[in-house]
Amino acid sequence: MNDSKVVIKGLEALVLFCTENNDKPLWPSGPTGKEYLEGIVRVSPEGEARGSYVKGLDSLEKTVEFLTDLDWKQIEVSKEVQHKQSQYFQAVSPPWCECFENIARLGDVDDVDKVQIRDGSHGDELVVTTEGGKQPTEIISTIVEDGMMSTWYPGQFTARSPETIPLNREEWNKDWAVKLI
Repeated sequence: MNDSKVVIKGLEALVLFCTENNDKPLWPSGPTGKEYLEGIVRVSPEGEARGSYVKGLDSLEKTVEFLTDLDWKQIEVSKEVQHKQSQYFQAVSPPWCECFENIARLGDVDDVDKVQIRDGSHGDELVVTTEGGKQPTEIISTIVEDGMMSTWYPGQFTARSPETIPLNREEWNKDWAVKLI
């Protein structure tokens, strides 16, 4: 099966699973299927962008159509990024798209001394203030786990930071995600 078909089947499986579990939590402390699909849209119901996003993708239908039309290629990622039995795919956005990434690899941050630790929605997170915040990107990334898409976003793959980030910067991993604010 070609790479684009793997992603499309994974996306279809995600939408079906979330639709069937519309009002049920997907894991004990997790969102309902409806909430998960709202997150896949990457724009809040009020129209505000959440994290990395593509301008104009403000509904599930538009998001599914956009992701389905991309030419996906499976890629290898560093062991720090790898999670379970996941497959990693990337595509280049069409030239008419305005895509923005609000994540960078710690190793790509110009001045690591400006990176700070804050309490985020999933535990500690690294953040750095940048001029303009989100950065334009042409890269679209997605992860397929066990035949189902788990996430997608504009930008590169990064490793998740641990729940508790060491205060000693020398212990930080260059592949960890840093939010651009």
